[in-house]
Amino acid sequence: MDFSVVIPSRNRPDLLNQAIQSVLAQTHPAVEVVVADDGSDGDFAARYRQLEARAPAQVRFIHLEKTERGHGPSYAINRGVEQARGTYVCFLDDDDYWVDPDHLRRAWGSLNEGEAPVDLYFTNQDAFVGERLAAEGLWLADLATHVRRGHKADSEGAYTVTTAELMAVCDGRFAHLNTSIVRRELYLAQQGMDENIRYECEWDLYLRLLS
Repeated sequence: MDFSVVIPSRNRPDLLNQAIQSVLAQTHPAVEVVVADDGSDGDFAARYRQLEARAPAQVRFIHLEKTERGHGPSYAINRGVEQARGTYVCFLDDDDYWVDPDHLRRAWGSLNEGEAPVDLYFTNQDAFVGERLAAEGLWLADLATHVRRGHKADSEGAYTVTTAELMAVCDGRFAHLNTSIVRRELYLAQQGMDENIRYECEWDLYLRLLS
């Protein structure tokens, strides 16, 4: 298995289904989906079981113990990665979805183009408010201008950059978790997400992975 896409979710079956379908639409064949259901409530829990029953074999559900507010995404993601079978782990929020079906196909090409193994692969993403594109400069947007001036793209359009460049050019910004790909061995070696951080946990993970 090349990629495991971990989706933490709680009480949002309709949005979750849209996220799952966007992963299943990927053109790269060796992809699995691991849904970490963080103790969904009542009718929501029943609908998660219905989604699970209808899902193809490449989609697996983990049902976490129910708590009052859920364990939080950091905890759920870590449990998902523990169960993942892919060489690389990807992440997708249950209220987001990928619009590019070739995202993982291109990533796999870049990850395997060189001789040395690649631990981290980041792309930028656009944010929309309704149908309107949000302000530019989010996440890794500033990096694009920098790499196009001083780097050569590989056959898939990706660039090799240094940790120093990521830290300097992005000026405190970070890669969004939805478009971050991490070698599973590295994620586990870093003990994954800090489970004490419930929101925007990817900022802490991003810095530790670069370190």
